[in-house]
Amino acid sequence: MSRKLLNPALLALAFALVLVPVCIRLLLWGFSLSGFLSDLLVGLTLSLLLYRRHPLWAAVGFAVWGGAMIGAIELVDAVGRMPEPSDIQYLLDPSFISHSTGGSGLTHPFIVSAILVTSLLSILVLLRLHGRHLHPALHRVTWLIPVLLLALHASAMKHDENGEPWKQYSVVHKIAAEKILNTLNSRENRAAQLWAIGRRDQQFGSADISGQSLLTDARGKARNVLVITLEGIPGAYINQVREARGYQWDQQPMPALSAYALQQRAMHTADFVIHTHQTIRGLYAMLCADYPKLDSSTPKAMEMLSAANSRQQYCLPAQLASHGFATHFLQATDLTFMSKDRFMPLIGFQTVCGDSCLGKKHSFAWGLDDKDFFEGSLTYIKKLRSDKSRPWMLTLLTVGTHQPYGAPASYLKRHQDPKMAAVAYLDDAITQFLRSLQKQGVLDDTLVIVTSDESHGIDDLRLSSAWGLNLIFAPEREQLPLFKQGVYGQVDLTASVLDYFGLPPEGVMGRSLFRDYPQGRDMLSYTNGLLRYLPAEGGLLECQFQTGCKQYPQQGFIAPLPEQTIAAAKSAASRVQALAGTLDESMSLSAEEQEFIFAQDDKRKLKKTVENDWTDNLIGAQYLQFAPGTRTHVTLRIKALKTDRKGAQLLLRLKEFDQDSDATAPELPLLRKGETIAIDFNIDNPAGRKAFSFHLLGTGNGEIQIEEFRVSVRKLPTGSATDNAGQVAEILYDATSETAADAS
Repeated sequence: MSRKLLNPALLALAFALVLVPVCIRLLLWGFSLSGFLSDLLVGLTLSLLLYRRHPLWAAVGFAVWGGAMIGAIELVDAVGRMPEPSDIQYLLDPSFISHSTGGSGLTHPFIVSAILVTSLLSILVLLRLHGRHLHPALHRVTWLIPVLLLALHASAMKHDENGEPWKQYSVVHKIAAEKILNTLNSRENRAAQLWAIGRRDQQFGSADISGQSLLTDARGKARNVLVITLEGIPGAYINQVREARGYQWDQQPMPALSAYALQQRAMHTADFVIHTHQTIRGLYAMLCADYPKLDSSTPKAMEMLSAANSRQQYCLPAQLASHGFATHFLQATDLTFMSKDRFMPLIGFQTVCGDSCLGKKHSFAWGLDDKDFFEGSLTYIKKLRSDKSRPWMLTLLTVGTHQPYGAPASYLKRHQDPKMAAVAYLDDAITQFLRSLQKQGVLDDTLVIVTSDESHGIDDLRLSSAWGLNLIFAPEREQLPLFKQGVYGQVDLTASVLDYFGLPPEGVMGRSLFRDYPQGRDMLSYTNGLLRYLPAEGGLLECQFQTGCKQYPQQGFIAPLPEQTIAAAKSAASRVQALAGTLDESMSLSAEEQEFIFAQDDKRKLKKTVENDWTDNLIGAQYLQFAPGTRTHVTLRIKALKTDRKGAQLLLRLKEFDQDSDATAPELPLLRKGETIAIDFNIDNPAGRKAFSFHLLGTGNGEIQIEEFRVSVRKLPTGSATDNAGQVAEILYDATSETAADAS
């Protein structure tokens, strides 16, 4: 058997699939026994599966495996998290990876080259040996090796429970294990569901403003409110916040903001929790006082676009607008992605602006860098302050610390990687912005909250992916404590602002940052593949897909690793999962009957060329989930307002996990000025669809108006024929030309 195991074909496979991943692991993350065993398990299993197969099968296997490896390495480096099952196809898309690096190349080009070269060499060896009868059959006992490695990995995990997931698992191992365990545990646990419903009603049913107020008056002194949302910044980047939570770390990524916050006696919320990844989910939690989905299904912000939704009236901008505030949202990039152009007005922002509102050219791939954005925001605030008739709310969203990171060459030279260069650039930009606001007197009459939409995490710093930033600059900062005690999260921002202004927090959940509470509270977070739950009684539960739940007797939510863990009850995992599931259902929408309106008389400028499906997308219908046994009906009506002689060329692409879907959309004809196109088509979802996105791309010189883009989901009619490939079932097409006078 030893000779069979040493034959050239098997050695070629093992070289690429075992040796290369192990070397990459040692180079990037150091030695970890569980990670080493996981690499061996995946590599040897794939080698055995591909052995004696046709070389074309090996090529397909290498393509999937190599893409997953490259994507996982890039994702861990960019946002500090391991892929989830819903990410895998997303990570295999070379177009996405190319865009995320902004044309500047991958983060680890040498490693990518090593994966590609060794994979190609292995395939060439297999091609050379194919047909030469040099592939003797392996003994059945050989298949016991993966079983033994799986058992050894499970044992090693008991001694390596607190490591980062990418140090514990190969990406293929993690995704396969999650899928299998989710299938095995799919039966509903009735007892856990009943417990979760009761817990939700008790702890999350309404806003808690029972605590002792920190303000001497019924309301704060500020007239206006400014929420500054920093892309991906962990709370650990502020020196004194990190120290307050007991962390030892020798880095100081944002020294300027740290010093300024101390100098101005900002109220620091050290134990501030991010609920999940993704900007739109973080903004939803902050502005609508509700937990975002604690999984990867359709974001609640997208569900709010449904005609059946009525929650928008309780969101912070809507409530402030009803009390006379002028409400504004301004971000440093285009508004279309994730439908922020529709979501923000829906929740009460009366003025919604992207980077084009600031009159500056793009500074990097996503939009304006942080310095340009804050300079434009200063001008915007001056205009707001010139109108004394109404108080105002302004929410800002930066983008400079999003991959591929917006930092000038001078910062790139001083820092080890683009991410930290962008963080340093943001540090200087936000501090200068706050100093300018102080000079203009804005801090004297405005409640300023500096926070983050999500956290891109920090290697080897426990819970950093769930650790958010929250600094409050208030006119009465001398009355407020320097460090706010207690556990708070994004879900508390709306209740806090309403409480500060003495307004009733109707229809929302959360606590007020301007009150002290003697008792604990429940808090949840789902980041980096870990579902974490802090019950009011204390003791953080951390639940992982394979090892169940561990309980830590720590104080608060964000804390360094305690000296001991407590064995969690067997029912803990099902209860925590059930509680997260009940909070996910706050929209109360039927999965089998939904309707979304993503555009209605919205004007879009055409692109001269389409370089990327994400940044050049003209519609914001991304990451939708369609239930099994449903039919999706799409209505699209577009009018060409202005074009040159070449007209407007439109393309509608359908994607799942950001790869081309097997569903298809009809081809769109060339449109000229004054012409209108109306198309209706169906997509059948017999097995359901996840992370489904519409990408409407348009090239030309001019402008179009999307008169309607409506997506309806209904249960498939009984006995109707379905197309498992999701092909177009029906097309109604009409194109008309108007007179030049009408078109203009």
